Amino acid sequence: MTILKEQQEHSFKTFSKDLKNGSFSAVIFMYGVEEYLINWAANSIIDKYVNPGMKALDYVKLDDDGVTAQDVIEACETFSIMSEKRGVWFKEPSNFSKHESEKLLSYVEKPNDGTILIVSNSNFTNDVKNRSEKRTELDKGLLEKAISYNFCQLDKKTLVGFIDKRFRLNKKEISQDLILYMIDLAGYFNKESDYRITNLENDIVSIKKNKY
Repeated sequence: MTILKEQQEHSFKTFSKDLKNGSFSAVIFMYGVEEYLINWAANSIIDKYVNPGMKALDYVKLDDDGVTAQDVIEACETFSIMSEKRGVWFKEPSNFSKHESEKLLSYVEKPNDGTILIVSNSNFTNDVKNRSEKRTELDKGLLEKAISYNFCQLDKKTLVGFIDKRFRLNKKEISQDLILYMIDLAGYFNKESDYRITNLENDIVSIKKNKY
């Protein structure tokens, strides 16, 4: 059964609730154009379950082009040493053959409960309006078998809250009018723009260094 976490609200909000409640399954698929949010979410899970002093043993990040399904499975089947769970992050899988995809998806059906496997792909958007978009066997299988979070572009209300929180975390205040001006100036909602939250974060850092 496919379980899509983005159906009722943006995955940024849903994930934040799940992180607070600790309601994660053994395999999580994160995708969408907002790589900044994917990285934040994946690192948040690792920080929650992996002992900071044991990351060298209880956490594996696999992001090389030559990673195989067997590499991922072996990393997942190794039990944690002194952490609540072992963390494995398979980032940006590419060039996976049908055989490799099927092998990894077989693991996904019966995963090690002592490990949380995160598979992330910022090159996959699952845009239902664009049926010509190429989906790999692995993408399709993970959508069917894993809990999925679609970190697509934020809506305006969520984006305003995100920016406001970033300033408050640094003990600075910013008016909503200035936030809206920032968003319009950046062109975040322009259809042809590739401006993402990563770019916005850099702009926020620059603004925080100056008076406004």
